[in-house]
Amino acid sequence: MRKRSEEAQAKNERVEAALKDYRDGVYNSINAAAKAHGVNEATVRGRVKGGKTRAEANEAKQLLSRGEERALVQWILDVSKAGYPPRKSLVRQMAEEIRQARVSKINDGGIILVEYSPIGEQWVDRFIGRHESLRTMFARRIDASRMKETTVDAVVRWLNVVQDVMKEFKVDRKDVYNMDESGFAIGSTQGACVVIDARIRSQFQAQPGRQEWVTVVECIGGDGSAIDPLVIFRGANFNTEWLPAPKLRPKGWKYSVSNKGWTSDVHGLEWLTRCFEPETREKAGGGYRILILDGHSSHVTLNFLVHCRQHKIVLLRLIPHTSHLCQPLDVGLFAPLKQALSSELQPLIQTEVSRIRKSEWLMAFVRARKVAFSSSNVFGGWRGAGLLPFNPEKVLRNIEIPPPSTETHQTLPPPNSPTHESLDPALFNSSLLTSSPLNAEAFRKTASALRAEVEQKKVLATPVRQLIPRLATTTERLHAENSILRTRLKAATDVLAARKEQKKGARVSLKGQLILTADEALEAAKLAAEEKKKRAKKGGKRGRKRKAQEVESESEDNSSRLGSDPILPPEILECAVVQSR
Repeated sequence: MRKRSEEAQAKNERVEAALKDYRDGVYNSINAAAKAHGVNEATVRGRVKGGKTRAEANEAKQLLSRGEERALVQWILDVSKAGYPPRKSLVRQMAEEIRQARVSKINDGGIILVEYSPIGEQWVDRFIGRHESLRTMFARRIDASRMKETTVDAVVRWLNVVQDVMKEFKVDRKDVYNMDESGFAIGSTQGACVVIDARIRSQFQAQPGRQEWVTVVECIGGDGSAIDPLVIFRGANFNTEWLPAPKLRPKGWKYSVSNKGWTSDVHGLEWLTRCFEPETREKAGGGYRILILDGHSSHVTLNFLVHCRQHKIVLLRLIPHTSHLCQPLDVGLFAPLKQALSSELQPLIQTEVSRIRKSEWLMAFVRARKVAFSSSNVFGGWRGAGLLPFNPEKVLRNIEIPPPSTETHQTLPPPNSPTHESLDPALFNSSLLTSSPLNAEAFRKTASALRAEVEQKKVLATPVRQLIPRLATTTERLHAENSILRTRLKAATDVLAARKEQKKGARVSLKGQLILTADEALEAAKLAAEEKKKRAKKGGKRGRKRKAQEVESESEDNSSRLGSDPILPPEILECAVVQSR
């Protein structure tokens, strides 16, 4: 698609150059000008007589007219310069808005006179191929330590350990689980394939910026299931304002806070006792369960290990720096989750808001998790990790990761528009109509000159005849630009309206209960409000705010805490299996 478009563009440029040289008198004949530029003489002669280019001739077959496409291209270039390059889905959506704006006064709520079929999935690719100023990009990153320290022997040894433990404790795949935390920076999104201005080398995408850290604890089962997550916000107290609206609020989710938004030893133990063990107990039917996790310090505390031993939970600890290959959550779930979350947040970021609220982020996360945590993705995570079913080749073939190929994109200058010496170029120059914003004073003079030519009732000169279709194209472009502006204004207005409807929440002191459900948080806020009213009636003074329960043993580095934990002996830390009968 791109190669054919570049060849057509180059040929059209040669034809335009031949036209210019012939009209400027560089060559005395059309044939000489065509030969000099290596193009067909009949093509140049047809263009001299007012013929159309191939793109102009096929315009009627396109979903958008040339003017509408120019407006869409200009919008992409503008938002790219501002650091908000749109994704393909947003480009397709904006094209739909431009088409629907044509019939906004024809169709109404009662009757639809004109209806367009939906734009196809491949239309955006063809649209990008028609415009040399646009291209797509996508980047993938991976930590260098994960590439260097992952060996074939280590991975094979790990997979064999999992199989041996399943056989030894007679654990079925439905009772094998993988747990891990994933951090999210509110205000940041994941890089994605976007449409940009090919003439600008910058590949940066603007976003509100990292505001606060949120940690989500997830756990999936070998039977394709997933238990309800634990969401840990940054804060001293939990605020009910952070919860989604009641109709969007998922049941069973747990919420907590920490002073930096990270997990901790206390959070890990609370998740084990209040989330994992109760939700998986009945399915196990009194048998053993296997819990696969990484070496984070919150997973190997003494209390964590004791609770697992008392409840027949076998811990399998991943080999360091192999989670991207051997952990099902990393292999099949977290990547699509973050991609879906970025897609859910993108319409909000496109409004150029300066800050994303926690409630807005959580609502986007709820929708993204519903998409990403499908049973097929869960099965794919286990399958990709080579565990269920047992298939080491699935992992071993990914250890050697080739470096990403670098491709250079050569940008071509826009074609030169032919100038006309027979009339004043200052009045009938095509650049007048393609300028953005439109030069109103120059346009007024051109319109007056055009009316004067038409009123004379004579054969119109070539520059005037060529200006008339350009005027129609410019009208379509301005109409499309107006449609784009209305769409962006509506998106920004919807965000502001949603923020106004969000009720102010109440802070809830945890007071010994670290993890709360949404209902528990709302009930605690209700009791606190009633208590406040009682104190106000009694005329008592407002007491000093009490500090929330502090979360101890906070850790940002996953590995630094392991070697310094004085409670655990080295032989436990080095074992892959932490369980005995």
